This record gives sequence, C-alpha cells and structure tokens, in this order.
Amino acid sequence: MTFHPMSGVQVLWHHERDLHPRAPILHGETLWLVEDAGVAVIDLSQGVVTEVRPLLHGAVCAAAPVSDGVLFAFTDGSLVTIDGAGDVGARIRLSARIGRLVPGDNGLMHAIGEGQLVTLNIPTTATVPLR
Repeated sequence: MTFHPMSGVQVLWHHERDLHPRAPILHGETLWLVEDAGVAVIDLSQGVVTEVRPLLHGAVCAAAPVSDGVLFAFTDGSLVTIDGAGDVGARIRLSARIGRLVPGDNGLMHAIGEGQLVTLNIPTTATVPLR
C-alpha cells in the first residue's frame, strides 16, 4: 500500500504467497518482494510477476535499491543484484553475514555485518524502501 496526500491510500499489489518480514522495495513501476523460496519482481503496470528462484544463498538479510534494480544480502554473506526484469546480475560473497545495507553518497553502498563494514561502489538511486 502507498499513501498519497492528495488521493489517499492505494493498494499496489495483492500477493498470493507468504512473504518474509522484509520491507518491499518500490522503484518506478517495479516492486520487489522477498518470499520463502526467493524474490518476486512485479511489473505493476502490466501485472506481471517474475519469480527469481532458487536462490541458494540462504535467507535474505537485507535489501537496498541500486541504479538498475535491488541489491540483496543473504545469510551466507552473498550480495546479489536483481534487476526489474528479474535477471540476476552481479554477485559477490563476503566473509560475514550482512545485517544492513546502507546507501551512501556518490554511488557507495555500505554493507554492515558481524564485526565488519564493507563499502562497495554501486550506483544507487534516491528510491527508498517502503515502510
């Protein structure tokens, strides 16, 4: 759901499956949702759902929008980008589990984990997760 001061509350999407307790991420007309078995990428303008699975990296720990999609952090320390078409892009594995992804200035993304901070150079957008 979204809230617009002029038009009020609007339902964006009704998902048929259970979701993990992760904030959905909305960028333009694309919505990313974390499910039990993977990630659902929804094109809201056409009502098309692309299921990205299996993701063999464990559960999603954190997610943050980047210029061409969303960066997801998984329990095994993997960072994976998924674009608006549901295509898996860049992958990297860190030695620690990442608890938070924090967008920084000038295309930087801070991955905060158990006893470590890693800063990546990933172009980000101004879009923020829904809360």
